[in-house]
Amino acid sequence: MNLSFNFVDSKVVNGLRVKQAREQALMTQADLARATSVSQPMIAHIEQGLKQSSLELAERIATATSVKLDFLYRPSGPALPFGSMLFRARADVSARKFAQTHAIATNIFEIFLHLADRFELPAVKLQPTAGSPEDAAALTRKMLGLNENSPIPHLMRAFEKAGGILLSLPELLGREAFAVWGSNRPVVAIGPSQNGDRLRFSMAHEIGHLILHNAPTAMARAEKEAHRFAAELLAPGEAVSNDLRGPLTFEKLGALKRKWGISMAAILYRAKELHLVSKRNHDRLIVELSPYKFQEPSEFSIPLEQPRELRQMAEVLYGSSLQAPKIAANLALPEEFVQDVLDRYASEHDIAASNRRRKVVNIQSGIGRREKPSVPHQLIASN
Repeated sequence: MNLSFNFVDSKVVNGLRVKQAREQALMTQADLARATSVSQPMIAHIEQGLKQSSLELAERIATATSVKLDFLYRPSGPALPFGSMLFRARADVSARKFAQTHAIATNIFEIFLHLADRFELPAVKLQPTAGSPEDAAALTRKMLGLNENSPIPHLMRAFEKAGGILLSLPELLGREAFAVWGSNRPVVAIGPSQNGDRLRFSMAHEIGHLILHNAPTAMARAEKEAHRFAAELLAPGEAVSNDLRGPLTFEKLGALKRKWGISMAAILYRAKELHLVSKRNHDRLIVELSPYKFQEPSEFSIPLEQPRELRQMAEVLYGSSLQAPKIAANLALPEEFVQDVLDRYASEHDIAASNRRRKVVNIQSGIGRREKPSVPHQLIASN
């Protein structure tokens, strides 16, 4: 679906875009009303499409919410549902911050779909399934084309190869990730992290929500099931059990962290739930790990993963220098916002360095639907 548009058409403010701009700016209707010198009911009526904004008011709204004026006249794109955000909406995140996260993710989702209109994306291989989190994790490994008992070198790339869409969010305090089915594809929106192991576990956790929770599920139960799924997906019990036999030491936890890509604390927890560590040994290691609650020793650190697909499509279509200006112009978004989005994805240079250490798998995906380049594009994903 091509989300570019023509501003020569009749100028009608889109109420849904006003709402999106307001939510992205972390404003209530009352906040926007005060900032634009109108009543709160007037803002509500504009957002609901019951009243039309004047050009002067639209300009004030754009200024107050820091969006381009043309953004407010832009047609609505495909809706991005709330997905697993609903499991956390009643926790420690306010409704206003909840809405801001969704509004920002919606813009990134539309950037992705705007670019993807010129490509044949990988087929969707992930599907919801019933059963225990552990059984679902084993089946998900098969859907992702992964060995059933080996470590996963790059979970984000495996997800993209399986037809998933990754939306890389800016840092939003208390809002690390969410997952949803959008445009018939699995979508994970995930923020930055300083710890590669934490990022991988968050990614696996959200895939768990996609696979397990297509029907309404109590928040506490859903989170526990997604946690169990993530542990089994990243470190299958049968395989990791072989590594956990024998005395468990601090150094061994670090070595296993490097192998499986999950934290030392998570490795120890797996040992406990699999009954492969004595209470005395477990308690001793808990004490040794206690100074590293927020940052485990750097010698055992895990490289940070980055998604690739969105930026790769931009590189193919616009080259290395015009990506942000072209996308910003087509979607009426601030160029600095688009550049910030692109910078959170792996570049061609990043992939070249990564591919020296990993096997490269080419995905033919360039059979465009309109104004097709003469040579098919290829999207690169790494195992």
